[in-house]
Amino acid sequence: MATVGVALSYALGDFTALVAEILVSRRIGFDPGFREALLATVLPLCLALALRLSGVSWLVGAPPRLALSYISYLRTGVLSRVDLRELAYALAPRKTVDEVYQHLRPVIDRLVD
Repeated sequence: MATVGVALSYALGDFTALVAEILVSRRIGFDPGFREALLATVLPLCLALALRLSGVSWLVGAPPRLALSYISYLRTGVLSRVDLRELAYALAPRKTVDEVYQHLRPVIDRLVD
């Protein structure tokens, strides 16, 4: 019975957060578009489901799922080269990102173009 309460509170919390996100996004004029929102949600969920069904531990499955999600975002146009650069700068020092980019430039160019 306790698990039903946990699931219900989790679902209600998610619903409350969704309503708050909709209200705030309308207030600030942010509209990501249906296609982008759908792609940003469905692709990682499908990857997570495939990894879960194959019995892969979350610790082992998290890095490939993140990498495949970002690759799919780049290929579908949800994430641009500028977005990827800003994300990298947020996670690592600019000098490190620039050095790594020099080595990965052919791979990134192939994914984005």
